[in-house]
Amino acid sequence: MLWVEATDTDAHRWAGDADEIGRRVEALKSVEVARVADAGHMLHHDQPQAVARLIEDFVGRVGRSAP
Repeated sequence: MLWVEATDTDAHRWAGDADEIGRRVEALKSVEVARVADAGHMLHHDQPQAVARLIEDFVGRVGRSAP
């Protein structure tokens, strides 16, 4: 799983503080965390090329290792 966070997010307002969000991420069996700079909650609107590049790179890596 790819977990993408924005550096300027306000997720702590509704999803819990950084520790709570960290606990949620750690609960995932297999996760890669990526951060997008200069983006808020709508990071795919704020930085569409950066988000697309992260997804393409992740899918490319995972696709090669799939059985």
